[in-house]
Amino acid sequence: MTPRHSQPRLQGHQSGFALVLALMLMAFILLLLLSMTTLVQVESRAATNSLEQLRARESARLALMLAIGELQKHAGPDQRVTARAEILGDGNYAPAAKFWTGVWDTTDPSAEPTWLVSGANADPANLPTSVISLEEAFDANSNKDITEDGDFSNTQIEFITTDAQATRYAWWISDEGAKAPVSVTTELTSRIEALEDDSALLDYNLRSKEVLSARHDPVFDYDLFFDIDDDNSTVDESLEIALSSKQVELLIGDKTSNDQNQIKASFLHDFTLRNEFVFSNPLHGGLKKDLSLLKTLDATTSTQAEIDSTFEEPNGLLTPDAIKLIQFRGNPTAYPTDEIMGMQIEDDTIAAANARVSHFNLTPVITEFQLSLGIATDGGNVSNSTITDSPIHIIQKVYIELWNPYTIPILIGDDTMADSRGFSDLRVEIKNLPSFLITNNGTGDTGTGSIPDIDILWSDHHTGPKILRPGMVYRTSLPLDPSSSGDPHGTNNSGTIQTILPEIIRGSRSDDYTGTFHFGGAPIEISLIGLNASGTEREIEKTEISGYSDFTIHYNYNSYNNRATWLKRVPTSSTGAWGMNTQSLEVQGYAFAFRYRMLDEQEVPGPITDISNWLSQYDIRTHSISADLNTWSLNNAWDTAPALPYDFRLNDIDTDLGGFDPSQSFKSDDFFHYETGTTLTGRRDRIARVIDLPTSEVLDVGVFRALKFRDHHANSLGNPWGNELNQFYDQYFFSTLPAPDTLEWDSTTPLANNRIKRFKGEPQLTDAETASEVTLENGFNLNSTSAAAWKSVLSGKQFPAQALEFQYEQSISSDAPARTQLTESLDNLFINNPHSIVHNNAEQASAPSYQFIARETTSDYLNAFSINNTTWLNILQYPAFYQSLRELTDADLDALSTAIVDRIVESYSTNSHPAFSMAEFLNEGILQDAIDRVPAINNRSSDADAIPPHSPAYISQATLMNALGPLSFVRSDTFKVRAYGCALNSATNKVESETYLEATLQRTPDAHSNAQFGREFEIIDLKWIPPVK
Repeated sequence: MTPRHSQPRLQGHQSGFALVLALMLMAFILLLLLSMTTLVQVESRAATNSLEQLRARESARLALMLAIGELQKHAGPDQRVTARAEILGDGNYAPAAKFWTGVWDTTDPSAEPTWLVSGANADPANLPTSVISLEEAFDANSNKDITEDGDFSNTQIEFITTDAQATRYAWWISDEGAKAPVSVTTELTSRIEALEDDSALLDYNLRSKEVLSARHDPVFDYDLFFDIDDDNSTVDESLEIALSSKQVELLIGDKTSNDQNQIKASFLHDFTLRNEFVFSNPLHGGLKKDLSLLKTLDATTSTQAEIDSTFEEPNGLLTPDAIKLIQFRGNPTAYPTDEIMGMQIEDDTIAAANARVSHFNLTPVITEFQLSLGIATDGGNVSNSTITDSPIHIIQKVYIELWNPYTIPILIGDDTMADSRGFSDLRVEIKNLPSFLITNNGTGDTGTGSIPDIDILWSDHHTGPKILRPGMVYRTSLPLDPSSSGDPHGTNNSGTIQTILPEIIRGSRSDDYTGTFHFGGAPIEISLIGLNASGTEREIEKTEISGYSDFTIHYNYNSYNNRATWLKRVPTSSTGAWGMNTQSLEVQGYAFAFRYRMLDEQEVPGPITDISNWLSQYDIRTHSISADLNTWSLNNAWDTAPALPYDFRLNDIDTDLGGFDPSQSFKSDDFFHYETGTTLTGRRDRIARVIDLPTSEVLDVGVFRALKFRDHHANSLGNPWGNELNQFYDQYFFSTLPAPDTLEWDSTTPLANNRIKRFKGEPQLTDAETASEVTLENGFNLNSTSAAAWKSVLSGKQFPAQALEFQYEQSISSDAPARTQLTESLDNLFINNPHSIVHNNAEQASAPSYQFIARETTSDYLNAFSINNTTWLNILQYPAFYQSLRELTDADLDALSTAIVDRIVESYSTNSHPAFSMAEFLNEGILQDAIDRVPAINNRSSDADAIPPHSPAYISQATLMNALGPLSFVRSDTFKVRAYGCALNSATNKVESETYLEATLQRTPDAHSNAQFGREFEIIDLKWIPPVK
């Protein structure tokens, strides 16, 4: 069979395969072309997007540079203050503009503020329609209602469109100084704890370790976030190194969702990790002067001119006595006796001291003084009817009540004390006493003469020295009362001084006599004088009283009750029945006296507020009294100019010496009282500590309340009546740098003011210009309108149980007083006497006459310090006057912080600008008014405080400044700039790309090259951030 041929079909199959292959290749090429086209399109779109993103970023960068320029221009100069728009008051700003930052020029009070936002003629009350949100809103309850407490709107800013580039930009600057920083700093306490017991920190005295550890406040408080006292928490350690708020979010993972949202929102406008301040003067411009330099100067050689030049003091209020005060280091504990200070007296006369602008003396205050006098004749034991020519005797005795108002003890009456420790012995001098005419009513015989000047020395008529413990009131007499111990007091152990006069009177003991007493033209002069062992004398107190009326005393015979008759001096008599002694000088109708006492009544409620007035409308250290009894009125004692707050009455009615009533003297219901009764057990003295003296390194200008200023009342500094004294807060600061001749600072060892940080160079205390090399980290702008920030700043001082250690005032043995740890925890603590914080909070370890009052263990805490009762006068050791540590509740702080913000807003409404200086802020009484609006702080009712104003336990504006003073300003120097940029489609005007840029800027002490721009800003942080919701 012939085979079949298949070659043609094979050729057909090959042709089909070629066709398919060709089609596949064509498809592949087409796919390749399409892919390449798509890739080109994607790359083109990516390039376009990248270009749009670049345009957006360049717009944001432009916004940032414009913002920095505006910030430098308006906030760079020293004489500027900053605040947020909410200071304008509700209704005067749009909710979206609440957190705008305004800058005010302190040299032009009438100028409008500059708002640090983009847009021409920015007005927080009238936002334009073209706005962008630069900060998100917060809805605490997630109910879409952001008008409730704690909520806030988006922060909106006008954006600027650039038609040529088809871009938009906007910027907003937030004020970081108006927020409470929460970055923890524990370097100081850690370094102190590492020191050996006998080792000091830097050049500070040893006692500084205890005081600084107690005063140190490591952080402002934020309970929702962390508890600084929780030893098991690591949050505080993390906060010390945290760099951004994003890192804060990592620390709150264990919180509830609501708490996490609250904390994150609070870091937008109320809290910040840290801020920094330049020590500049918003009032006069320039940098503040460093008062720590005072510890390196010589008070004896430094002149007023040199001080004025060095510190550029405009009012002459900084004097050489400021050097003495800053270098003073007191020991609040009266141990050992041979180290207790005597009186510190700088001038020969009190008139010279009071003539100076300020002076620093350490002397007791006379709260009540009495010179009792009587006249007697020398008749021995002759019978009543025997007529003799008898010399006339003046019988005299000084009664004196002294108050040590300071927080350290003073040793008086030691005539052997080394001069280096001060003056100790006391001399009382009385001059210009009246002349007398004694007439025998039966015979007409007379005896005339003058009562001679009186000079009584403590060491001659007292058993020995006396320690006036801190705040102690002590009463004694010169000479002491008669003694049965064999140590005679006074002439013939009579308890009086009996001076024989040359005048003679003729008569018998049974005759009746009349004495008439006449005053010359000179006033009665009463002087208290301090002496040292070398015999140097300096005047402590000078009293001049004129206007006494001549007076008459009838000496009528009354059988054997000779103390009420014409008295004979009987040397053998000790009872006073037949001789002249202490008891005789207490007989009404026979003795006469010169007396004065400080007014010391306080009524709550009621119009009499003597104690508080002494501490605010006068100064107990004036030590100079000049009274004309013809014009003096008890009812107008506080209304005269100057005030004369003394009682000169000799009975309960008038100043008639002939009507002297001894029962009205040294009364037990007086505030200033020392109990001499024999039935009393325990301490006999009133304690009132009102002047705090340095015991350690000085931190802030509040220390100058310990100076007596000639033209200012007590406690002026920091209080609303401080006037130009409050400029100290604007002009000065204490770096607490060590003295360079002792130690050079290494820039890392924590300083006593541990917020002070090195800025540049190697800061040394060689002049007062250290503010150019240091800054303050973590401070606060007092013009802040954040109630949450204010609460945090005010609530930071607290002690866990067993954390506050202090030394008792007295020992129960011959050793030094023991130390103890307070078993209670203390929260929200405020301190009036910070230098003595670790001393004398309780009397002694066992059976104390007084002890610390803690809220935790006191059922009625407020009333424990209040005087709206009838028993407080009988409790000589009353907490209101000895305890300077007070606790507030969280509710108190909530109310106080809100009241402060309300008062700041009211102040703006009145003045049309924020406080331009610390002095203006304080003189307006913003903090004091806020305190008064919270009744629970000082137990206030009907505009009267039951806790006596300006007493140690009273919380005043100055009390708050003890905490705020070293770290507060009225402007900010740290700002956060948020910049926005976007690129637009030139055809549709739609947003093609947008971006956000954030930078933190810090003003520095360095002057800008252009003087009109003030001080340089530097960028300390820069980052792109996610879009704002």
